[in-house]
Amino acid sequence: MTLSTQTFHNLAKALKPEVIEFIYEDDRYVEMMNEMISDAIKEKLGPVDSMVEAQLSFCIFDLIILK
Repeated sequence: MTLSTQTFHNLAKALKPEVIEFIYEDDRYVEMMNEMISDAIKEKLGPVDSMVEAQLSFCIFDLIILK
C-alpha cells in the first residue's frame, strides 16, 4: 500500500510537535549539539579559553530553533 503525497504531508504536520518535543527531551540531541557547536566555534575562532567556549556554546545552543 502506498500513501499519497498529501497523506505524507498531513502525517508529518500532525506528528511535528511530538517529534520536536521528543528530540528536545533526548540527551543525544543535547550531546550532539554541544559537540557540534563546540567544534564550529573552534573552527571559526581557533583556540579559545574553555570557559569562553562553554558560555558561547550555551548562548548559541539557546538561539538554535528546530524548524
